[in-house]
Amino acid sequence: MKKHYFLFFSFLLFASFIKAQDFAVGCNGNRYIDDIFTETQLTEGVVFGEAVNSAGMTQTLKMDIFEPVGDTETERPVIIMAFGGSFIFGDRTQMHDVCEFYARKGYVAASIDYRLWNLFTQGVPDSLGILDVVVKAVHDMKASVRYLRSDAAANNTFGIDSDIIMVGGVSAGGIAACQTGMMDESDDIPQFIRDIIEDNGGIEGMSGNPGISSEVQGVINMSGGMYDVTWLDENDPPILSMHGTADPTVPYGFGLANGIMTINGSGNVHIEADAEGVPNYLVTVPDGGHIDIYSEPIYLTSQEEFNTQGMAFLESVLCGVTNTKEISADIDIQITPNPATDQAVLHISDVTETYDIQVFNQIGQLVYSKFDNVNSQVTLSKSDIGTGLYFVQIRLADSNSMRTETVVFE
Repeated sequence: MKKHYFLFFSFLLFASFIKAQDFAVGCNGNRYIDDIFTETQLTEGVVFGEAVNSAGMTQTLKMDIFEPVGDTETERPVIIMAFGGSFIFGDRTQMHDVCEFYARKGYVAASIDYRLWNLFTQGVPDSLGILDVVVKAVHDMKASVRYLRSDAAANNTFGIDSDIIMVGGVSAGGIAACQTGMMDESDDIPQFIRDIIEDNGGIEGMSGNPGISSEVQGVINMSGGMYDVTWLDENDPPILSMHGTADPTVPYGFGLANGIMTINGSGNVHIEADAEGVPNYLVTVPDGGHIDIYSEPIYLTSQEEFNTQGMAFLESVLCGVTNTKEISADIDIQITPNPATDQAVLHISDVTETYDIQVFNQIGQLVYSKFDNVNSQVTLSKSDIGTGLYFVQIRLADSNSMRTETVVFE
């Protein structure tokens, strides 16, 4: 019976994580998690589009692309990153270190331009001005996705898998990525925002490479957020986030970003993603600020969580269970009581390595996760998971082996 559950669960992962696509190449339990390459190759200034900026000038849009040196794979997942700076300042070189971080793990990573508000010629923007430049940034990010898909279909210059493109960014870049991944025509978008979108060429914009899908398969949100979390629904891509609870620039929950535009930060995005059954992982930084949480030593524990467990989350999205083996029958795993009313305890014996737990509902949506466990018992609560039948995936960190059990909460 356990084997049947395991096969069924594998199908659910395939259906819910990488919809209508193959898993990423090279999945082996290390790639996409660890630094498996020591050097990266940079291609600078790749033009992916052009568009009229907020000052009325035509701007050429470029990206810098990082690839791992010595990689034999030729169809690799892509992460497109956008810099921060309140949609007023910044440039694509700010994300070079982040792109190198991903390239060393086996991704192709690109740092992009997007159009900014010109503070010197336009003065301080009001809320409508910022919304307009956010829409422009989203359109530019969509154009970068379309460019890479177009290139892959023609020459595949950068050796990518055009079915697996993720977007992300820090601060303003994270906001652009969230809207790129989650906002679409079917959402209940206020008319004044729809007017701004239409003034900029519609939901896809006019930044280049028309007629190609801009759909993305994942979002990396670093101190960003969504204008309206109700735009997030069960068909949206998985989300990896990190955010400080004392962020004065983009609130962790809900508030004004830079005192200008209301926004839902990563905390609210996480709550809505859980409610909609969208796979997501949030690193909450207690008392953390805005950008300092990514560099200051005081936040090292959170940085390590994002760089290890966050990468493991993305790898699980990309690779599913294709790179795992069954946990040895010598390791006894039980869930008691089962069925349970309020709590159930996962018992795991004779394990000498850390292990991760992820709980999925019957349609393959992630509802609960707990990483890097070391104790022989872990308590699962109905208040965290819900009522019904659930699949509990136990994955050993070092041996990359896995078993799936079921639990019922009444």
